[in-house]
Amino acid sequence: MRKFLTTTAILGLTAGSAMAQSTVDQLVESYLSQGYTRVEVSEGPSQIKVEAIQGDTKIEVIYDATTGEIIRQEVESVDGDDDTSPGVEIERQVGVV
Repeated sequence: MRKFLTTTAILGLTAGSAMAQSTVDQLVESYLSQGYTRVEVSEGPSQIKVEAIQGDTKIEVIYDATTGEIIRQEVESVDGDDDTSPGVEIERQVGVV
């Protein structure tokens, strides 16, 4: 897992709407290639939150949307409230003007 987190942290995440979309796509692809079967991404103006499930393990990682730096990460066991169905879900939050 350490190798994975290092890889995603150095993806060269950059600001901007078009680049942010490709950043989310890169993160999703990276998690799926690591064997995660459920990936949920929530993209806000300053952070990107990824929740991913692999077997009975759930990982949550929050990235700085501008730098790609990992702000926080947690690993825990999947519980009954988690959606474990295979797939990808992306939520993009629009900034307030």
